[in-house]
Amino acid sequence: MDDATPPGPTIPAGTTQPPTPTVRNLTPHAVHLLGPDTVVELPPAGPPARLVLAPDQPDGEIRVGDLTVPLVRTAATPTVTGLPDPESGVLLIVARPVAEAFPHRDDLAYPHQVVRDEHGVIIGCRALGRPTHPFVS
Repeated sequence: MDDATPPGPTIPAGTTQPPTPTVRNLTPHAVHLLGPDTVVELPPAGPPARLVLAPDQPDGEIRVGDLTVPLVRTAATPTVTGLPDPESGVLLIVARPVAEAFPHRDDLAYPHQVVRDEHGVIIGCRALGRPTHPFVS
């Protein structure tokens, strides 16, 4: 057997397929969903959802070859722009850091199982990911 993605769950006889959600791409670029025989392109559907970043904090310097490079501490804030409230029947594709900042939101997904071309450029994805609640040991 090849490494193709296994088929999804089957719908038992006598039941109906759940309604197909509306999918909106809130990333700044087109998302290409790659199936075995087809590609679905989802163009950006408005301003991208973005985490607001805290100002960089200087954290020294490092020498790399002939260059001195500043080190900075970075952090995202709990604030996000461009992310609408949840809406029944709507799945929002966002950047992974945005989805991971809101693991309780089942309406958020991100491109997952990315596929790259021979130059390492992402050309699409085979799945959409959803974050789980943070791991607690």
